[in-house]
Order: sequence, then structure tokens, then C-alpha cells
Amino acid sequence: DNQFHNVDNSKCQTSACNKLQYVGKMITSKNKRPQQPIQTESLKDKSLQNGEFVWLGHNFIIIKENNLVIAVDPLLGDFKAFGINFKKIKYTNEYQAQDFPKIDVCLITHDHSDHLDLATLSQLSIHQFVCPKNVGKQLRQFSQSVTELDWFENCNINGNNIVLIPAKHTSSFDGKWNTLWGGFIINSTLISGDTAWSLPMIQQIKQFLQERNIQLQKCFIECGGYATETPEVHLSNDEVVQYFNFLNGQLLIPVHFGMHAIGYHKWNDVLQIQGPQTLIAKIGKVYGQDAQAGVDDAWVE
Repeated sequence: DNQFHNVDNSKCQTSACNKLQYVGKMITSKNKRPQQPIQTESLKDKSLQNGEFVWLGHNFIIIKENNLVIAVDPLLGDFKAFGINFKKIKYTNEYQAQDFPKIDVCLITHDHSDHLDLATLSQLSIHQFVCPKNVGKQLRQFSQSVTELDWFENCNINGNNIVLIPAKHTSSFDGKWNTLWGGFIINSTLISGDTAWSLPMIQQIKQFLQERNIQLQKCFIECGGYATETPEVHLSNDEVVQYFNFLNGQLLIPVHFGMHAIGYHKWNDVLQIQGPQTLIAKIGKVYGQDAQAGVDDAWVE
């Protein structure tokens, strides 16, 4: 039918009643944005060494592996979805395109506007893109080197094995389901992408890891978008931990929060995910291979 499908064939649909309830809660929620700017670190005069990473809020992550600078879903400002303008939360240190190193490879998890932001991409220097099937057409204006992958397909760039893994989410907002979505595994680092919980999906990922004897180290797993009215689109806090534990990762780093109020829950609801293997990272802070579990004070009131 020329459409892409979730592993469990779900369409992640939300009833009109649930949509109205969700919008109502978004309008009336009083704590979804912090009253003060979020404490962040400056990136000026910083450079990444191999094995280091920095999280910039939402799903924007920069990693350096084998001398390759890899960015995920760059986003620097507001974005629009469903006719709503999601305003960026203020930071103590705001970031500009010139703050970032030249990006060797940019990974795009899917084509929703908070993950594929044309305004941000136009400002950055990007050599090459890797993305899911049929997403590349929007990226070729920024680079002629675009690699599209299906689930569990891989490409090798400078000794870095990059694999697209399945996620339970949705295609383009136009309802045609003709662009794929997913997450990535970069060597031993996992990027979940936007996803809900799906046992068949997570079992496929686990089987893939076991067959290739991959032990996940850092796991950047989405949170912050969950609502009881839309359970088939994002992970709840409990499901974030469930996803991580199912794949036997070493360090859980929740992402997909801290830049916009995309849910009606409290702005620092991520604190509910604390655990002995969880790092609630500081935006803009450079972490090394020895990054340890803990909670940065930026999220504690």
C-alpha cells in the first residue's frame, strides 16, 4: 500500500474526545514551563573529544566517536505543529549556530518539525545526513550526501556503525504515512527517537543486539511528551525505564524535554525517572566516557 507501518501495525490514533481533553489540559496547566530560565552551560571555546557528548535540549545531541562529530535532530528555537507555535523555554546560556563544531554526520530520526527543523539545519555546517526512508528529500538542499535507511539497515562512516532501529510513532503530519521514523544505534550508543512502548518492537531490537553481541552503553531515551490521552505516541516515565531495562543498557540519559512545553506535566517531571543508572544531564555540559548517574541541580527547584 506504499505506506510504512509500526511493528505492531498500530496507527497511533487518538480519539477526538482525547484530543480535546489533551488540549484542555495543555491550556490550563500552570507548571509546564519554569518561572526562571533553565540553568545551562556555555559552549563557547569548547570542543568535543572522542567518547564525549553534549545534550542541547529536546532531542538535540552531539556525540564524537572515532574522530567523527555526530549530531542528532538539531533544534535551536521555536517549532510549529498542528497549527500551534511551541515557544522555546529560556536558557541562562542560549545557543547559536556558530557555537557548534562542524558536523560531520547529522542523524534525523523522523520528519516531525521538532526533529527535522529546516531553520536550524540551514544555519549549521553539515557534511552528511543519515535518515529513515523517504525523509532525505527534505535534506538534500543542505547536503548532497544523504543516506536513507530502513529499520535494521546500517551504514559505516569512519569506522562508526550506524543502524536505524524501529520506533512506535507516526509518519508525517499529513497522514500519508509515506516517510519512515525510527531511532539509531551508533556503535554502542542508543538513540530511541520518538516512540511509545511496544513489546514486539523492543523484542526485535533486543534480538538484533544479541545476534551482534552489542552491549549498549549510553541510552538516550525520549521522555517529556507523554500524556494519558495519547499513550501510543510517547513513553511514560515508567516505560522509559522499562525500555532501558529490557535492553540492558549501562547508562540511561532521558532526552526530549527541557526545550519546549510539549506536555501538560510539570517542566521538571523528568525527576520521576531517577535511578541508580540514570543521568539527568545538564543542557550544554560536556560529558565524557566516564559519565556517571546523577541529577544535575538545574532540574531541582
